[in-house]
Amino acid sequence: MKRFLVLLIMAVFLSGCADPKIDTSTEDSQKKSIEKVRNALSEQKRTEFDDAMKIIVFSKVNLFNPKESEYTMKNAITSLNGKNGNEVIAEGKRIKEEQTEKEKERAAKEREGVLKAIKDLESKKALAESAKAELAKFKIVSARFYKRDHKDYMGRIVGKEPVIELKVKNETSYPVSWAHFDGALNSPGRSVPWVKESFMYHIRGGLEKGEESTWTLLPEQYGIWGTTKIPDDAILTVKTVKLDGSDDKVLFDSKGFTESEEESLKTKKMELAKIDALLQGAKK
Repeated sequence: MKRFLVLLIMAVFLSGCADPKIDTSTEDSQKKSIEKVRNALSEQKRTEFDDAMKIIVFSKVNLFNPKESEYTMKNAITSLNGKNGNEVIAEGKRIKEEQTEKEKERAAKEREGVLKAIKDLESKKALAESAKAELAKFKIVSARFYKRDHKDYMGRIVGKEPVIELKVKNETSYPVSWAHFDGALNSPGRSVPWVKESFMYHIRGGLEKGEESTWTLLPEQYGIWGTTKIPDDAILTVKTVKLDGSDDKVLFDSKGFTESEEESLKTKKMELAKIDALLQGAKK
């Protein structure tokens, strides 16, 4: 009998000392039991408990479906039924570790895509830089712009027509059928060019390696070259920007890498740095 009383007293004592647990049977018991569980913890543990509750509840949030979120958040709290403070903290840590692992996997996949984009852009940029070096071998020996009398079918002078006169030399290793240029007309001391325009020339019979030729190009009389009031002191500068080979396919193109692609490359590199920092932080 005495032994039974001792065991009974011990059971009551132990039950009184047991950690309180969350009861989600009703809304009122849920609120009171969560507060009771929290108050039974040390100050440090309370902070961990609060963080764990946030993680557990908000891990079920779907920003695109508020109604679903409300339902799943209630279920998340219900899943804590019968758990004490330490068990809630442990569940929060488990979910956080799971989220971190998923975030690492997502970042690693994203990194692969960003890295591929960077490599593709850098490869394209390298080709464009290489093309510029080759295009420099297609020499503009001299460039001249002037206007001459324009005659009608009866030989009468009816105005002026623009003329671009170019002397070039092909020092590339390839025959060229089409040459594409950027041209600009500037006056000394003037920052804005009178004309800045691209143009091209079809080389009949092509221009072989080492050959030199002089061309007379006639821009549209009523276009920018013909209608702009260009003074006599204007100087023509011409740069080769693209060459097509004997099969009319592109040999070299300096504009193969645009300003927007350069900006995209910078952005992708910044994205990669952020992802690497995230992955590095996740390892610690």
